[in-house]
Amino acid sequence: MKNLIIIRGCPAVGKGTLSMKLSEKLKGKVAKLTLDDFQWDMTAHQKRTRKDFEISFKNYLFVLENYLKNNYTIIAEDVWLRYYGYPDKSTDINKIIFLGKKYKAKITLILLKAKWNTIKSRNKVRHRVMKGKELKEVYEKIYSRKIKNEQLIFVDGKSTEQITKEVLKLVK
Repeated sequence: MKNLIIIRGCPAVGKGTLSMKLSEKLKGKVAKLTLDDFQWDMTAHQKRTRKDFEISFKNYLFVLENYLKNNYTIIAEDVWLRYYGYPDKSTDINKIIFLGKKYKAKITLILLKAKWNTIKSRNKVRHRVMKGKELKEVYEKIYSRKIKNEQLIFVDGKSTEQITKEVLKLVK
């Protein structure tokens, strides 16, 4: 059975690290799709607009669907869907969930959470460091809403291995 594992959480919470560990542990064909790659790396110019985010998201959905069609397990890292969620839902996480259902994937929604001081500390050593005020706004926005059936995993004081084991239990 193919899986669609959606990992959500604040920048610096450990989504990327967890995704890499999961991709090593899962059996079969696995694709790791990071929305930040589409938003920040593929759209390389500095003054990104709403249209740029929409294009990035459409490209992300196209790639996601292509992997699902070919029976891959997908690990989808998500942060900006919620943060840049527009009223017209042009970047709505439900579009990802819809594709998972369309291709009969088992969907596992995970929200990683850490205390604010943990996020501030980790943010300083990331390759995409966010400014304090912006990071705080993102932190509050991401944790202000929970998606139906989303599993909350607290990461403070846990090793990557412990968190990976928790997620693998949810996926199986």
